[in-house]
Amino acid sequence: MEMTFWTGYKGLQILFNSWETDNPTQYAFSCIAAMAFVVFHNFLKWVARRLDAYLTKKFDDCCATSLINGTRKTNKLTIPWYWEMVRAFLHMIQFTISYFIMLIAMTYNVGIFVSVMAGAFIGYFLFMRMSQSEGIKDTSALDGDCCS
Repeated sequence: MEMTFWTGYKGLQILFNSWETDNPTQYAFSCIAAMAFVVFHNFLKWVARRLDAYLTKKFDDCCATSLINGTRKTNKLTIPWYWEMVRAFLHMIQFTISYFIMLIAMTYNVGIFVSVMAGAFIGYFLFMRMSQSEGIKDTSALDGDCCS
């Protein structure tokens, strides 16, 4: 396994022994798959933010920023356990995908690494732009004490 950045496609293994590139076509599809994987990760982050906004609106109007910031105030906002399970499962999937993305980037192949970065750009551009247009913004500056 290479420990420095390198170019080429022969013998490149990505995540599993069965995902190996031996020709330029396999390498191109691997680059596209790596990019799509990162875009999917950003999509899941968008889904989680949408779910948090939905749950905040459904269960409490005052603390509209608390779930989106990740700091849930429990004195007024009570979310049923099954929704917390959904949120925890979604977080677990995001966490797993994050590690897979890290391992993909750690192949140190320049093309794969550039594909991961391009996927991060495309995913953020598509989904965080949608979040902002729908009013789901980063509200960390607004984290006041509205629920006390």
